Amino acid sequence: MEERKFFLCEIGGKELSILTGVLGAAVAEGLSADEINLLGNFIVALGSSLLTIAASEQMGCPYKCGNKDSTNNSNNDNDTSSTPTEAKDSKTATPH
Repeated sequence: MEERKFFLCEIGGKELSILTGVLGAAVAEGLSADEINLLGNFIVALGSSLLTIAASEQMGCPYKCGNKDSTNNSNNDNDTSSTPTEAKDSKTATPH
């Protein structure tokens, strides 16, 4: 079975930017400033939730669906597999 890609993954960054602008303008048409603010804040909150879920999955958090697995604890200081490169570099970087 062929793996399906999420449709937004096949669109470039510039095209995504244009698409969001066009969609934003189209959705805002006919709405009051208060309605646009409410909808925009809702979408931002939804995006924040999605980013939190993705970050948790990328970190390999051990608490998934209530299953507490202490063998996969990413808080172990010796485990650098889930530490972002920037964080590792900032610890060893010398001031200029």
